[in-house]
Amino acid sequence: MMTFAAVPQLLIALAFVGIPLVRHRYGREAGMVAERELERQGVPDRVLKEHNINFDAGGHETAQGLRAQGATRCCGASTCRRC
Repeated sequence: MMTFAAVPQLLIALAFVGIPLVRHRYGREAGMVAERELERQGVPDRVLKEHNINFDAGGHETAQGLRAQGATRCCGASTCRRC
C-alpha cells in the first residue's frame, strides 16, 4: 500500500522538477507569442503585467507547489500529528 501511495507522489514531484526547465526553455518565446496574440485580438499588452502573468523561469510558483506537496505528505503520515 505504501508503494501505491509513493508512486503518484514521485510523479508529481517529477512534474514540479520539470516545470522550471520547460519555463526556462520556452518561457520567453511563449511570452512573445502571448503578447502578439493579445495585440491581434485588440487587448492591451499591459494586461499580462497587470495580472502578474509571466512565462519566464521565475520558480517561486514551483516552490509553492512543493511546499503544498510536503504538507499533503505530512498530513498523510501517521507520525505527523500537527495537521
